Amino acid sequence: MYKSKEIRWFTQKESTAIIKWFAAQGLSFNNIIPRSDYYLIALDTPDMALKIREGKIEIKHKVGQLGIKRFAPKIEGHLEEWIRWSFQLDSYDCLSNEITAENRFNPEWLEVHKERMALKLVNGLHGKIQFYDITEIVDSGCQLEYSRIKVNDHLFFSFNLEWFGDEFVALDAAFISEIVGPGFLKLEDSMGYASFLKSMNT
Repeated sequence: MYKSKEIRWFTQKESTAIIKWFAAQGLSFNNIIPRSDYYLIALDTPDMALKIREGKIEIKHKVGQLGIKRFAPKIEGHLEEWIRWSFQLDSYDCLSNEITAENRFNPEWLEVHKERMALKLVNGLHGKIQFYDITEIVDSGCQLEYSRIKVNDHLFFSFNLEWFGDEFVALDAAFISEIVGPGFLKLEDSMGYASFLKSMNT
């Protein structure tokens, strides 16, 4: 079981400022490995997301709405509390292979193609934030992501902050504004994947 507090935004326009910030950290959409996740959109609730991802089935349940987090006048979103369970699938499981490889259960399951740049932010000495590769294991931190997403041949972009562990990483307005630049992240664009995919299919 994995607990987190998250803010996520979805937009249809790519952010040049965010792209440049990740490039300064050595990351771009050109040097990452894309993947496809398969969401059970027949599960029609914004508080639960179930997906098949890289040989695992993951269930996320929103257990709390923690209010609006405002980083700057143009950057605010819904802070949500989630619990995630992850189970390894057998590589010979026929049903999961039919969903992910043969697409036999459309429209109950929806393929979401993702290209994701991500870092883990951890509290360092003297209050300075340290950056870690996404593959490194740390007890507490904040996962910072920017993803390019394709759903039903439509392109979207997602910016995400996901806090995990017992030690909270404080991200101030100056730090977030440095990443976002002159752009904005609107409250109405802030939601979890379940709500986003539901809005795509209504």
